[in-house]
Amino acid sequence: MKTVEVPGLGLVDFPDTMTEGEIQHKLAEFTRQRPTLLKLSGYFEVYLDALNELSERYVTGFDFNLIADKMLDRFNLYRRTGDERHREEARRYAALLRLDSRRFPALYRRARPHLL
Repeated sequence: MKTVEVPGLGLVDFPDTMTEGEIQHKLAEFTRQRPTLLKLSGYFEVYLDALNELSERYVTGFDFNLIADKMLDRFNLYRRTGDERHREEARRYAALLRLDSRRFPALYRRARPHLL
């Protein structure tokens, strides 16, 4: 006999003639996993859409909308104050977003004197 521990049920014995796949199949029936799995599979597209949305927003673990907001805040601070530190911070946020100089030339132009 093969003995398998089933969480919540304890030890369950199966004949030696059963393969691992057959045991897993019986355990799925025994623990009533099949109805749960069928229900989950009915919502597969919902889960797929949710995961796709998450991957778009959090590809590297960052919320790209938040990073874009911070980049724009720093760039606006640079435009108001002329402080190069703010423009450099905006460039760092742009690097996280992989923004290049061709698409956003104002971030990468040479600094000009700030006029009040």
